[in-house]
Amino acid sequence: MKILFSGNTAWSMYNFRRLVFEHFLKQGHEVVVVSPFDETYQQQLKALGCKVLPIDIEAKGNNPLKDLCTCYHYRQIMIKEKPDYCFFYTIKPNIYGSMAAASLGISYTPVTTGLGYTFLVDNLISKIAKRLYKFAFRNSPSVWFLNKDDAESFVSGRIIQPAQVHILPGEGIDLSHFAVVEEPEEISFSSCCPYVVGQRSGGVCGCGKTAETKIL
Repeated sequence: MKILFSGNTAWSMYNFRRLVFEHFLKQGHEVVVVSPFDETYQQQLKALGCKVLPIDIEAKGNNPLKDLCTCYHYRQIMIKEKPDYCFFYTIKPNIYGSMAAASLGISYTPVTTGLGYTFLVDNLISKIAKRLYKFAFRNSPSVWFLNKDDAESFVSGRIIQPAQVHILPGEGIDLSHFAVVEEPEEISFSSCCPYVVGQRSGGVCGCGKTAETKIL
């Protein structure tokens, strides 16, 4: 069986999906990984035995013409590779990879690892993205989520049907790759990121206050 995986970075595909790829490769399946060009991590994926193909994805872009080109590129890759099954991660592979697979009658599963900015605002771009999600996921028997809250957001927003929801208990951490280190005497936390007020921000602030209370 030939299985195609796609995400918006080769780094995440290698670091977070490597054990999955190794599992399928050991069973004799062919693994194809599609992601934007990244020489370092695409070479490491090739070293595992994966076939690696580049694709142009503007993860944060809102240009519909470029997104249509991404969908077209996915379709051309699938026509050439003829995968038996596809798994997609992150918003644009989920949407445009799923659309391409559905148009060719290829079975696929989108894996929603988070909601992202689309679900934190209510504007034209957000509404378009949700409609694209609904269109892309309509033919998938199941849509995988990492938590119930995200799944409920998709169901309540009428993007998918309740019967499509599948909650993963987690994706696991490879402790041989992300090794456990001895806890230092002093612990400090730093975060460098844009702050958006939304359903997740309260949880982040709460975690910070809890950590501060326990340490101090």
